[in-house]
This record gives sequence, C-alpha cells and structure tokens, in this order.
Amino acid sequence: MKSRISTVTILLCVLACGFMLYNIVKDYVIPTINGSIADLPDAKIYSMKDVDPSVRDFMIKDAGRYAYTTLDKIEKEAYTLLLSGFLSFADRIDINKYDYELEELQKIFNCIQNDYPELFWVSGNCNVYTKKNKITDCIPEYLFSKEDTINMISKVAGIKDALLAPALGMGDYEKALYIFDYIVEYTSYDTVSYEKYLAGNVENDRQFDLSCTIYGTLTGKLALCEGYSKTIQYLYMSAGIDTIYVTGRSKGEGHAWNIVKLDDEYYGLDVTWCDPKAKEDTKTYGYFLCSQETLDADHITDIKYEIPSCNGKKYNYYFYNGYELTSYDTGVLEEMIYKGYMNGLSPIEIHCSDIVTYEALVRDIENRNIFECFGKLEKELGVRISGLNYGIMSDIRCVRLEIRP
Repeated sequence: MKSRISTVTILLCVLACGFMLYNIVKDYVIPTINGSIADLPDAKIYSMKDVDPSVRDFMIKDAGRYAYTTLDKIEKEAYTLLLSGFLSFADRIDINKYDYELEELQKIFNCIQNDYPELFWVSGNCNVYTKKNKITDCIPEYLFSKEDTINMISKVAGIKDALLAPALGMGDYEKALYIFDYIVEYTSYDTVSYEKYLAGNVENDRQFDLSCTIYGTLTGKLALCEGYSKTIQYLYMSAGIDTIYVTGRSKGEGHAWNIVKLDDEYYGLDVTWCDPKAKEDTKTYGYFLCSQETLDADHITDIKYEIPSCNGKKYNYYFYNGYELTSYDTGVLEEMIYKGYMNGLSPIEIHCSDIVTYEALVRDIENRNIFECFGKLEKELGVRISGLNYGIMSDIRCVRLEIRP
C-alpha cells in the first residue's frame, strides 16, 4: 500500500452464491491513526462552494439519496460537510465540532458511500485522528488524483449520456429493463481480480479497485458485485429512478445488490446474479425487480438503518410479462410457452408463486409430460419439438425452458 502515517488494511468480504459465483465487496473502514498531524495541511470545514465545477456538475441532480434521509439533523450536517470534502479532494477535514466517536462517524461515512455511486475516486478507507476518544480530523484516501479523476468523470458522463439517450420517452419500467439488459449484455464479471484476491494479491491493484466502481464497469466492462450494483444505481438515478445500494450477506459471505422504487413501490435487483458471464450460465431475470421473498431466500442485509421491504408486485418481471404461474394449470402453461416462443425468448423463464406449483411443474418436466404443453406451437406454427433443455432455480421457484425444434 501507499506509504502513510500508519498501515491500514483494506478489509474485504467474498461471496459464494448459489450459482457458484464469487463476489467481492469492500467493507468501508475508518481506522484510527496515532501520531502527529503536523505534516498535514490545516484542517478545513468544507462546503459545496469548494467543489470544482466539473465535479459538481457530475453529481446527479435531484436524485433520491436514501441513506441521508435516515439521519438526524446534526448527522445530515456532518454528512454534507464530509461529502463536500470528498468532492473537493480535501486532504484533511475538520469535524471536531461534532464530538463523534468512531462508530458514529462510521455510520455517516457508510451513508455517503451508499448514496453516491458517483464517488468512484474515494477509497473505502478513511483515516481519522482522535483526542480523548473523540474524532477531530478526517483524512480521506483517494484512489486517483484530482486531475485524473476529472478526466475520468468526463469519460463516464459521455458513456452515460450515450447509453441513456435511447431511453428518453420510455416509462420507468422500460428504462429499468433497458439499462439492466445493457449492463448484463456488455459487462463481464472480473474473475481475474477475484483470483488475485484469493491469492492475496489485490493490494494496490488498480484493476481490482476499478471493478468496484462505476468507472471500471462502464469503461472497462469489468465488474465485481460492488461495481455492478453501483453502476445500476448511478444509471437508474440518472434516469430518474430512485435506487438504493445495499450490502449484506448471502450464504455466510459478503455481497451487494439494489432496491429500486417504481410507482412508490419497492423491488429487489441483483444484477450480478442475473449476468450469465458472472455465473457461467444463461441470463436470468430471477433477480430483476424481484420480491422480498426472493431476496429473503439468500440475501441478508448488514446495513444499520432501516431499508424498505420489496413488496412491489406490478412491475415484478414475471408478473408484469405474464410468466407467473399461480397454480399448476397445463392450459395456462401452454399459453405461456407459446407466448415466450413467439416473443423470441430462449430460454423461457417461468416463476411459480408457491412451492406446490413449482414441484408440480418440475415433476412434469422430469417425467416428460411437459411435451403435452407444446401442442399449440406444433398446431399453429408447425413447430416440431425435438427436445428440451431446462434449468431450475429452486431457491426462487423458477424454471427455464429452452425448446429445441
């Protein structure tokens, strides 16, 4: 790591999910430094007036910053002060007036990191000085210089503008789907950085850091789960869709995902798990605008503040598009398969609303009774079905059918 007053270790978590996918999420850590601050610039209380115009313009206007809303009045003031410092590339931020202990500042620092995917140049680490267990100064750590960051901002903004141009005039669901499909299509999971992590070789690794940011995801087309989730958050908020960044645990390991607000209802979104290049599988919509029940099957948040429950139904991918099987009815299933084939879906994904329906569907697939549901395809389109590939996602009661004519 870079030479500094004391050695700080970047703490990382790794996730192994049900798809044999491994994700890496940074835990935002504020270590305490013991030593003299005489060599550092004088501490300053920052405001947005200190921010370079190009950096200030890069910030999404009128975006919902959910974590900020969970803070009290004094915490919001400290949040704004620290944010202004990070945007100004401050070397040292005076926070003595708040009389905070480490845990209190950690909370605010995490809220900023969770609210601002744009802050790709701010490290997950932030050092502090204390006096009598109270924090006096915050010493940010930056991944890139101010000059390099301003150039990088220009690249990200250009990609964002070009990417969102076709979404003008779309409804929020169509925007959400379009952006999701773009990220899944053009981004690959950074397995090289993951393998380096396993070998303990990610200290000061530029590509590893980039894959956790919107810059690395949009310009390099490589991401870890933090990069996927922050990029979706950045693009959705830029398109006017309120989006929350969430960290937590899955199967005992760390992960990151999102909560999306559409028509005043909330939905879960885990882009990483939907990307076939991440899990060496086919693309799935299983975690696109999904329910709280789906998230609860394998996601547990570690965020300290309360987050919305994902109880939205209208825009759930399967419900909205007519691929939600509420009871095992072969006639309904035949219509779903016909519609999916006509819409060019391969595979056709069907979600079962309950375990009884799911088990009945899987049983008919395994017994080959499912072929009776291809009758409309054969009769109306003359399609001769020679075989069927299928996959199951038992934890979320999803079945994928790939028809072989």
